[in-house]
Amino acid sequence: DTEGLMVMSSNVRFYSARNKASDPDKGDRDWEIRKVGYFKMINTMQPDVFGVQEAEYIQLEHIKDNCSGYSYVGVGRNDGETKGESTAIFYKSNVIEVENWGTKWHSETPDQVGSFFVENEDRQPRTSTWAIFKVKATGERFFHINVHTSLYEASQAKEIQLVTEIVAEKCPEGVPVVLTGDFNTAEDTPGYIKLIESGIVDDAMLALPVSKR
Repeated sequence: DTEGLMVMSSNVRFYSARNKASDPDKGDRDWEIRKVGYFKMINTMQPDVFGVQEAEYIQLEHIKDNCSGYSYVGVGRNDGETKGESTAIFYKSNVIEVENWGTKWHSETPDQVGSFFVENEDRQPRTSTWAIFKVKATGERFFHINVHTSLYEASQAKEIQLVTEIVAEKCPEGVPVVLTGDFNTAEDTPGYIKLIESGIVDDAMLALPVSKR
């Protein structure tokens, strides 16, 4: 049941960082090195669902092909298909099925592929992917939203407001919400405080790193 749901979240660092002209990822920073440990972590922990941030299409396919039993929903932020980073959600397909899902762009026009808030100074689109899942064994449903906000505080406040609106619009009444993401912010910033005040997250129930549990 959803009470025992194992959830994970990770910013996987975008694959093409290994090809940057300046300070490219190499050695232990290179996904081609890191992925071995990542696959081992997923295959050992066996989360029911996990959200990823910054994952490019090649990384999504690597994870799907090397982590047994997982499928995913999510699209690239640049073209709404395979180009650019994503906020995909992986799920254990023998345990969970997808009822509905979608991706929203963090902007005044969230259904417009590649759009962004003007306050997002780097002009890179950011997205949230949402899904309504059902546990096959029990029929229980839950709503999962996976978020990656920008680096800029003024934009973050608008982005987090949008996240609350997505939940209000897409989450069926009475269905529990699972939130994962990279918010690029500290807990005392206006955007993060807005998230807590929204009621989506109980701050007493926020996940801690394994080392702090």
